[in-house]
Amino acid sequence: GRSCGCRAGAPSTPESVTKTTSSVSHEGSALKADVIVIENCDLQAFIGYLEANCDEAPALERLLDMYRVDRAFPDMSHFRLGPNMFEKIMLNWIIFIDSTSPEKTGQLIGHGVTTGINWDQRRETMPDGWQGAVRAAYKDINVDRKQPNTHVGLFICIEESSRLHGWAGNIIKEMKSMAIRMNISSLIIPLRPPSRYKKEFAEMPMGEFAALKREDGQP
Repeated sequence: GRSCGCRAGAPSTPESVTKTTSSVSHEGSALKADVIVIENCDLQAFIGYLEANCDEAPALERLLDMYRVDRAFPDMSHFRLGPNMFEKIMLNWIIFIDSTSPEKTGQLIGHGVTTGINWDQRRETMPDGWQGAVRAAYKDINVDRKQPNTHVGLFICIEESSRLHGWAGNIIKEMKSMAIRMNISSLIIPLRPPSRYKKEFAEMPMGEFAALKREDGQP
């Protein structure tokens, strides 16, 4: 088998790991995926799961390469963005693995990550983007001792070879299903549209920007 460079010692264990399937229709063909949902674990526990299971599919080894990063001191991300609490909060992971054909089986299609916050559903108290949501997740659990009632979608990342197939929508559906299972009332997702930073859009109110359409009629 492949060597994944696993660390010594027993890895942490996520609270729940479930396996399902998903599919999309693309250009008249049905594309299929195996789905792994890993609930309520921090980043190190997720890495531990990948280290223990990375021989099962190249997709897990790919994720291990993404997330097992040795940070040098000082970690400059803290200076650029303020305290980065991503490694200290509880997370939920959704992994889509290709099962369409023998030559693609086991390859990563994409993955999504959510965390939980306690939010009163008012727009004015919504977290300030990605970093705000991560800090709120840490503060709610570790400082204020509040139980999450809202999931925040932190990542939806589709591999380049699988883009434009509709998989991102399926990951959102999995996020919704997870929230319902956990009796979570809301799912919110911070957005950073790439064209927002073009000069002609930079000062446009978000409401006007969100209403814009492309030539093909899509947002």
